[in-house]
Amino acid sequence: MKDRFLLFSTIGELFLLFISFFILKYFQQMPDFNIDLTGICTSILIGVLVFLLGFYISKIFLFAEKINQALYINIFKDVNIIEMFYISVLSAFCEEMFFRGLMQAFLGIYLASIFFGILHTPEINIKGLFYAAYICGIGFVLGMLYIQQGTILAPIIAHFLINFLGGISLMFYNKFPESKT
Repeated sequence: MKDRFLLFSTIGELFLLFISFFILKYFQQMPDFNIDLTGICTSILIGVLVFLLGFYISKIFLFAEKINQALYINIFKDVNIIEMFYISVLSAFCEEMFFRGLMQAFLGIYLASIFFGILHTPEINIKGLFYAAYICGIGFVLGMLYIQQGTILAPIIAHFLINFLGGISLMFYNKFPESKT
């Protein structure tokens, strides 16, 4: 099951990447991949702060923690640290190329952020709507980071940290429901 999930998630992410590269190469301009030390540090800081904010929000609003767990369990359950790193890098790179590099270039930061939130929402109900709004906010922060730094690597680094730290926190805080005693 895990191998099948990794295969399908890889195919899905690479499909987003292929669409992004194709459209950007032939109809738009490829985003800049150069980043300086300040950009790296800013991206790391933003990624860690967004992760910590999400962790804090999930402790205040129990439903947010349950949605977050459901989302991360689907992605990171039964994976080792290397696979978690791989999934985090792949999803950050492919999704940022699609949402920031492509969608934000064509539709603007607001619509790209809304689509980012919608596509990351596991539940279609009122709680899922609040979660989608939160994820839209993350998309907006990543979009602003892209604009401010002028390089696609900035939101990729931040997105990677949000995903990877989320998976690590579930792994080390023993938050997978089946593993509670």
